[in-house]
Amino acid sequence: ELGFVPNFYHFVDTVINIKVALKVSKSEDDQYHIQTAPVDAHYASTYNYNLDFAASVQTKIVPIPPPTLMEERLRLMAEMWQRKDDLKIVNGIGAKMEYYLNEAGIKTLKKLSEAKKEDLDNILKKEGLTNPDRYGTANWPEQAELAYQGKWSELRDLQEKSEKDNLKKIPGLGAKSEEVLNTAGIKTYEALSKKSGAALRKILDEAQVSKSIDPSSWPEEAAKLDREKKG
Repeated sequence: ELGFVPNFYHFVDTVINIKVALKVSKSEDDQYHIQTAPVDAHYASTYNYNLDFAASVQTKIVPIPPPTLMEERLRLMAEMWQRKDDLKIVNGIGAKMEYYLNEAGIKTLKKLSEAKKEDLDNILKKEGLTNPDRYGTANWPEQAELAYQGKWSELRDLQEKSEKDNLKKIPGLGAKSEEVLNTAGIKTYEALSKKSGAALRKILDEAQVSKSIDPSSWPEEAAKLDREKKG
């Protein structure tokens, strides 16, 4: 027995010799047969085996020096440098956007959660994207923080909310009408701009919204807001 449990800094070098006993017999056809068995001296004597050689177990402990403090720091720094999170789980960040952020040193959700909107905007502008607001950089850090903390339900709610435009900016479109349109799948200026006044009126009628509300101008107003949003 070693007398201790080897740890990370020990290497156990073990050499094992096995006791082997031999028994030679001759069959009726004059053929010799050799039988072997890993046995001790008592077994060999009892069953007429000849003990071939004894055995021993030799164990050598070779100490391995622990890494120096500098080596350990370099190892940790290398691991941190190589580590990358999937930033694409944040709304507004695709493969190309993730590449831009990685090149700027933002490779983890934690790093993104600590970034300021101004810094994110500057990264995008440096890549020729003149309207960063179009990509929702304002809430990238908040989304990244929720993802980093594993708060997936809250992240989903935030993302669903961020995907919606404020339709109430359109003249004559109030909270009730916005709710009805959202329920019908119309949540953005772009989606609203593609509807006709007649189609919108039908949606409002089905929800029993007052006929005094005229949605005929909403698509045009939505198109203007969508152009402003996209720059």
